[in-house]
Amino acid sequence: MRSIIRTGLVVLLAAIPFGVAQPVRAAAPIALEQVVEARVFQRSTREGGPFGKGVGTIVLGVTLPAAGPVYARMRALDGATILQPAWLAAAQAPAGTSKVGLAGIGARLGGFHIDLAPSPDGPWTPGTTELHMGALFVQAPSQSLGVLMTRRAATDRTLAALGIVPDRNAFVWATSNDPALAAQPGRWAHPSDDGPYGSAFAAQFLNDQIGRLGVSCGFVGHATGAMAIGSFLPPGGREYPRWIAAIDEAGGFEGAIGMIGHSDASGRTSGSRFNLSVRAARAIMARHNPVLGDRFAMALATIPNIASPYWGTPADRDRIRHAGYEAMAATGGHYVQPYDLELVDGVHQSNAGSRTLALHFSRAFAGGDESGNAAALGRPGDSLGEPLQLSPDAAFADVDGARALAGGAAAAPGDVIPGGSEWSWSVRFRLDRGSVRDRAVLVGAGGQGHLHVEADGRLHSGGELPALASRAKVADGRWHVAALVSTGQGVTLSLDGREEARSPAPGPKGYGAVQWVRAYGGPGAFVFPGAIDWVAFGYWGVTTRYELDGDGSAAAPPR
Repeated sequence: MRSIIRTGLVVLLAAIPFGVAQPVRAAAPIALEQVVEARVFQRSTREGGPFGKGVGTIVLGVTLPAAGPVYARMRALDGATILQPAWLAAAQAPAGTSKVGLAGIGARLGGFHIDLAPSPDGPWTPGTTELHMGALFVQAPSQSLGVLMTRRAATDRTLAALGIVPDRNAFVWATSNDPALAAQPGRWAHPSDDGPYGSAFAAQFLNDQIGRLGVSCGFVGHATGAMAIGSFLPPGGREYPRWIAAIDEAGGFEGAIGMIGHSDASGRTSGSRFNLSVRAARAIMARHNPVLGDRFAMALATIPNIASPYWGTPADRDRIRHAGYEAMAATGGHYVQPYDLELVDGVHQSNAGSRTLALHFSRAFAGGDESGNAAALGRPGDSLGEPLQLSPDAAFADVDGARALAGGAAAAPGDVIPGGSEWSWSVRFRLDRGSVRDRAVLVGAGGQGHLHVEADGRLHSGGELPALASRAKVADGRWHVAALVSTGQGVTLSLDGREEARSPAPGPKGYGAVQWVRAYGGPGAFVFPGAIDWVAFGYWGVTTRYELDGDGSAAAPPR
């Protein structure tokens, strides 16, 4: 029995190949949710990466049997060539199905597929949709001429007739109230004569940007005819949800283009209101740019060489043109003033005119000055804010190192805070101890409330605002800066840069009401017995500021 056991053991041991690793069960492949349409994604850097044009992140739906890393590789559209070898795209993804950001994808000119695996050795799950990593441009508020940035009238000249050959690495995604686009809303497609995006603007502009940047490019937007810029702004703007939905579809962008102003000219919108709305639109777009935030270039055109009497007087048009110019100058953008567009009806550009418009914008993004005579259409600063109306007893004085409004009252036009759920007041003031007997209003407006000091020497909010109060006393003979910020998520009161009080209750919306300074409701009511150095009115992250040093003119907004 002993020999049998020993012999069996020898046989058993002989059957095991010592020094050879035993096979390990291969990792299960990653299930990949394929992107529905070929498209461009926005890069997060412009330099470096495997192709020297930067890198970006693409979020894809994946399913992992167990938590672990995700590796990616970039495969050419020929199905075989590996353009970017395997790299760790996500250090740790959860088990099950989730959206995973795949970082480090190289920007380039040309499409590719992205394959995924649980290790650099596989097993690889192939991507099947053509993807691009490059540069996206979104549409700022735009009306009818902006609609023609993506579509072509059925009877107009085709791209082929104009001699434009769209680059196959150019993509468009657009929506509009125009019937030609409304029938095919929100599709990613190349500019072409047989697709939804036959505009010479899209084809020419994207061709130019591909040549300038050396990467695949896309244009994403929403435009609607006969709309003033306020129609695109929250909370009640009818085009706001569709405009933001288009920007969110981009998922990030490095440039923005807008063309608007006809309806604002005919509606007699003030220059300051238009200027403020353009700057607010840029601030709102930055909030919907998860890749680059506020670090994007913007170009705006308003009213070109129209010959129709229905869109404001010449003075109305020039006011809007100048306001657009100043808004771009204040935010570091490009203003485009074309006077040479080929028009079909005295208002709208033909497809040839769309090509001309694209060339203007392309030159602006390349650093050219396309502003024409816009700077000369009004006095510098005209559209930074309508002047304050000073009461007859308004008096300015030198107070403790500052020239300030020390007597009477002032009123700012309602344009400084149009209707909106995000607005703010900021004010620098000085108040002597014991000077307040009842209630002294620093700033306030009907329907919004007021910011005031009570006999206790503390700062308070009142009226339609939640009742907040500062912990510190401000009636102490020193200069202070107070700020009240109202949003849909609550109201915050700050003093000298420190938060003093907060309420989760949403603040009242701005109603475009007159904003009283150093009084409330009238020049002799609730008078503030101290001095006010400056006051600033905020609207969606941008401000209209008045230095109260001798007159009621607005100051240039901070760059």
